Amino acid sequence: MKKRVLFAASLVTCAGFASAQNFGSFTGVTSISGITITPGLGTTPFTLSLLPGASLVYLGNSYAISQVFGIFALRAGGSLTATSGSAPANWDFGTHNNANGSIAGWDANANGNRFNIGDSGVFSFGTLNTADVTGIGLHVQFAGSMPLGQTAYVSGPFATPEPCTLAVLSIGAMLGLRRRKRA
Repeated sequence: MKKRVLFAASLVTCAGFASAQNFGSFTGVTSISGITITPGLGTTPFTLSLLPGASLVYLGNSYAISQVFGIFALRAGGSLTATSGSAPANWDFGTHNNANGSIAGWDANANGNRFNIGDSGVFSFGTLNTADVTGIGLHVQFAGSMPLGQTAYVSGPFATPEPCTLAVLSIGAMLGLRRRKRA
C-alpha cells in the first residue's frame, strides 16, 4: 500500500513540475532570434511571429526552434498585475506571482494550437503596467534536442533583424499566407 501511495505522489509531483509556469521555470539564454514581437509586448495589440531560421543560443551553442506555444511578460522579484484582452483561439491566459517573480501571458501547450515556422498571431493584454515588466518569456519546442530537453521555458534578449532582412522575411510571410488562403 505504501508503495502505491508513494508512486501516486511521485506522479503528481512530476506532472506539476512538467507543467510548471512560474518565474523560476524560465531559463536565461544568451539570445533569441527569428521570433518577433511587434510593435512590442507592452503595446496592445502586439503580433508574435515565428520566422524561418528561429533559434536561440544557450551555453555557447545554437539550437533551432520549431514551435512557439507560450508567451509571457516577466517581472523579477515582484508582483505583476495583468488581464487578458484577446489571443488566438485556444491560447489560455494565466498569471502566477511568488516571492521570486511573476509571469502573465498565454500558453497553447495543452490544446495543440502551437505556432509553427511562418505562423503569427495577435495578442493583447486587457491591463498590464509595462513599467513592471522586466523581461519576455517564451515556451518553445526545439527541432532537435538540447540540454534543457525537447521543450523549455526561455527568456533572453531578442536579436533584432536589420531592416532589409525584416522586409524580405515579411514579404516571404505574406506570400506564404497568400498561398495558404488559395489552398
